[in-house]
Amino acid sequence: MLLQPAPIGNMQEGSSVAVKGSVVETFDHFFILQDNSGRALVDLGPRGDGVDAAAKGENITVQGLFDRGLIHAQVVAYADGRTEEFGPPPPDRGPPPPPGYRPVPRVDRERAQRRPGRTSVMSGRQTHIALGMAPLPE
Repeated sequence: MLLQPAPIGNMQEGSSVAVKGSVVETFDHFFILQDNSGRALVDLGPRGDGVDAAAKGENITVQGLFDRGLIHAQVVAYADGRTEEFGPPPPDRGPPPPPGYRPVPRVDRERAQRRPGRTSVMSGRQTHIALGMAPLPE
């Protein structure tokens, strides 16, 4: 461990953290760690799949990156002195989207152009008809 453990309630988004507490729930490669200041969801990542890294009621220290509401564990230290490494944090994905943001669906232009009865570029005549204007003379 390189960092001194701090209370879970003091974690700052996007920062490296070390927290110490008791495991209250476990599932897959996630577990919930609790101390007197709050709870934190810990993600062990793909290396945590199929590994019993934490047992309910066990006191452990986790070091990792606190990002988007969960700790991406890099190192887990147990009360008996042993440690287990779980790898680097995920790559930076930039800031979270603003509240209410909904992504715009991507358009597959090639597939859209191949649809029968559809054209990707309208002629002047087609544009006039589509807009309800008198068609241009041919």
